[in-house]
Amino acid sequence: MVSHKLKITKNKNTFTASYRWFKLYALFLAFFTITWDSFIFAFYYLGLFSNLNIVEKLVIMIFPIFHVLLGIVLTYFTLTLLFNKTELKIENNRLTVRSKPIFTLKRRVSIDINDIDYFFFQKLLGKGVALYVMTKKGKKKKIFTGSVMNDRNVAENLKLELEDYLNIERCLMKG
Repeated sequence: MVSHKLKITKNKNTFTASYRWFKLYALFLAFFTITWDSFIFAFYYLGLFSNLNIVEKLVIMIFPIFHVLLGIVLTYFTLTLLFNKTELKIENNRLTVRSKPIFTLKRRVSIDINDIDYFFFQKLLGKGVALYVMTKKGKKKKIFTGSVMNDRNVAENLKLELEDYLNIERCLMKG
């Protein structure tokens, strides 16, 4: 185990590194999102089932569109913080990275382990680092990032664990 945030399990056939997206502020966001969405539902319910003419009902339906969109984004963001995790897995000669169970726009990564030349990490703007793989064809692919990688020791330990597991020569690059 590399840290309490990053969970690593490995055996002869599989290597897995995963971390949950959960943050304590997600609980506050959950309460806020439920309150926000409840107000929007109540607003629409009152607008639809009141004795208003069609023009007034149309205004009531159109006016809060921005609030509805914000409610959708808040709900999505809160649910991903509460339930999602990112998993890096090496299995059947493939390195894959995906976030689950809720779909995200983060790219899924899938690389044949025979195409991996070396791993390295780079400092991100602001806080943290991202772990990359350089393929033998010279392509750089970001494979792991997130709040768990804010600790450079966690990033370095993950890199070392991957290199050990795949018997890849260590690459000393400054991040």
